[in-house]
Amino acid sequence: MMPLHPSFRKLVLEHIPQLDREDLDNYDGLLALRLEFVHRRSHVAGPPPPIPIPPNPDDQGPKDDSGKPRDGDNRRTPRRPPEGEDRRQGTPREELDHLIEETTRRANAIIAPYRPQFDALHKLWSARRNLALHQGGMLQIPTSREGLQGFANALGSYLRVQVQTFPVLAKGRLKSPSFVGRWAAIVVMVSLILYGLSSLAKGDNGNFPRPPKDPDSTAVQQ
Repeated sequence: MMPLHPSFRKLVLEHIPQLDREDLDNYDGLLALRLEFVHRRSHVAGPPPPIPIPPNPDDQGPKDDSGKPRDGDNRRTPRRPPEGEDRRQGTPREELDHLIEETTRRANAIIAPYRPQFDALHKLWSARRNLALHQGGMLQIPTSREGLQGFANALGSYLRVQVQTFPVLAKGRLKSPSFVGRWAAIVVMVSLILYGLSSLAKGDNGNFPRPPKDPDSTAVQQ
């Protein structure tokens, strides 16, 4: 988990309008905090390895005078921890592990409702960056044979990812009220334009009313 790249952040804002800038800022902040905890944990020594117990062929400890194993040395009986031992504070490494898990959970909770669209966008963004990496200079086409082959593979991969992610992204956009409202406004505008054009076409067929004649412009015939 890494903080969002600016270009990927812009792509998320365009395709997932339900996530605003504040949500992405909180997500970035939690990821940065998680990286800090991971860095601190790398400087904390882990727990010491357990001391190996030599095997007992008879699977029994020392016995008392009657031939029964002693309670304190019976390996089959689990030892109860002293009172208050189970409530003691964990080691620094365990505390950091808990903080990392909690930070990860809170960061994932922000993206969880839009996880399919978020993963699809990340896949599309990675393919787009790979295509840009294999492009050439000003003409955007490599000049060498190896570069041209790599560019063709990257372009094919990018087109394939576009086809794979289109249903997921389109489904997510259809759930957005702003997206639906924008397309509804476009449909209404286009309908009005087509209606106006059809009215003008009917007027060009000679259906306009003729202007009245001026009675003074004609002479009275006898």
